[in-house]
Amino acid sequence: MTDQTGTAVASASVRLVGPDGAVVAQTSTDSSGQYSFSSQPPGNYRVEMEGRGFRKTVVSNLNLAPGANQINGQLQVGSVSETVEVSASTVGMNTTTLEVSSSLGKLPVANRAHVGVGSGSGGGMAGGDFRNRLTLSPGAVENSIGGMEAAASGQGLGDLFEYKLKDRVTLKKNQSALVPIVQTDLDAEKVSLWSGTTGSGRPLRGLWLKNTSALTLDGGSFSVLENEVFAGEGLTDPIKPAEHRLISYATDLGLLVQAETNERPQHVTRVKISKGVLTQISQLQQRTLYTVRNEDEAARQLVIEHPARYSWALVKGSQQPEEKAPGVYRFRLEVPPKATATLPVEEEHVQETTYELSNLTDDQIALFVRQQTLTPEMQQALAKITAQKAVVAKLEGEMELRQKDIERIVDDQGRLRENMKAMRGSAEEKALLQRYTRQLDGQETRLDVLRKKIEETEAQRDQANDLLEEMIGNLQIEATL
Repeated sequence: MTDQTGTAVASASVRLVGPDGAVVAQTSTDSSGQYSFSSQPPGNYRVEMEGRGFRKTVVSNLNLAPGANQINGQLQVGSVSETVEVSASTVGMNTTTLEVSSSLGKLPVANRAHVGVGSGSGGGMAGGDFRNRLTLSPGAVENSIGGMEAAASGQGLGDLFEYKLKDRVTLKKNQSALVPIVQTDLDAEKVSLWSGTTGSGRPLRGLWLKNTSALTLDGGSFSVLENEVFAGEGLTDPIKPAEHRLISYATDLGLLVQAETNERPQHVTRVKISKGVLTQISQLQQRTLYTVRNEDEAARQLVIEHPARYSWALVKGSQQPEEKAPGVYRFRLEVPPKATATLPVEEEHVQETTYELSNLTDDQIALFVRQQTLTPEMQQALAKITAQKAVVAKLEGEMELRQKDIERIVDDQGRLRENMKAMRGSAEEKALLQRYTRQLDGQETRLDVLRKKIEETEAQRDQANDLLEEMIGNLQIEATL
């Protein structure tokens, strides 16, 4: 801040007043006439400046947008009770751009390290750094950026990237400087971006960037100028050389997206019998239809992010994505002005279900037949296997019944022997002993017969089981339904 002769005015009071008339920030100029405000949201402000021996100066209609701004003016000698009011358009104003300043094609990028508070020299009011950007006339931003030269050099350090300033930066107390770290062009395409995870039908305006430089661009905030008018801002992670990145910066109010998903019933497409295992391969298909309405006068390039789910794949022959990123497919859709466009996404999920032939029941086979998931050849082969399983089961049943007969006879023999012990010394001992002895003798004969029958049936069962295993092991059938 200076007077009419260009001399710096120190200890002057500076207030930033918001649209509602409230003071949002206040400071004083230093010995060099410097002052600064930072981190103020965009909006319409006015600046009030007062110094001893000078008239009160008010700069009104100060429209702030993201960026770093300087306001040039001067205090006039007079009484403090006098007020001089000027419009922001009549005083000198400088601004510095933080990031990209074009919407399509090559994007000039100016990454700067904010060392302190912006400085100024000469007559007028300097150092008004609001960390915002003003809307400039066409060509001003591009010319401003094009005239800058990077003040740092970069080099890779393994997973890291280092920038070093070429020259020292000297700052006086309460001063600052904006130092251009990177000055380069990037390949970029202006697109709209829609993802179902946002929960809104409105897409985002975005840029599809490719870092065509040899430098790693650090992460952080960025601002976008479209036709040199502020269009939005956002955050991005570091971008390495040759890396593609899709970034968004504002809501696209010209587009509306609707998504409708339909599933087709699961059906078996292929059946295979091999090595005693029946495998049914079934398929579940899902179709998502995206309907996009463009209410704008300009055409849109819309990028739709569709989730890439585990074990799901896009149907062959269906529309393929422009790009696949971790967890998403990115489809491109051109939407003419004042028109509606659609994008169908076809997906399929393949599932395998296995059954052991030796464990298949008649009810399960009957169910497969009703569902038409078996070929006639498979039905005949499984019918033979089922019949052979019935033979094995019948023989095992006979063995089980004879074993139960043996157990009953053995239990009865135990009862007879206990009775014979209890009758010792009685008058009926002799007669009953003869009777029990004949019964025991007959039971022993019956036990011999049953044991031989069990042995014979067991041999038959083993033979039938071997035949069953051979039938199962030799069965090799595969068919597409």
